Amino acid sequence: MGMEEIDAKELEVLNMIFLEAAKNPEFRKALLNEPAKALAKYDIPDSLKEMVIRTIQGQEQL
Repeated sequence: MGMEEIDAKELEVLNMIFLEAAKNPEFRKALLNEPAKALAKYDIPDSLKEMVIRTIQGQEQL
């Protein structure tokens, strides 16, 4: 999945996720240590969650 495949709603959710990670140390720690669990509450497709996880883990080239 590339950036061109992300719709406006999904982009808004991604922004919320990274804003929350920037502001909330507990969420940031959870996102880094248990990303699937931290992302479970967000309404985005599994493929987008996997892209976020790969990016966080340094496995995704943007």
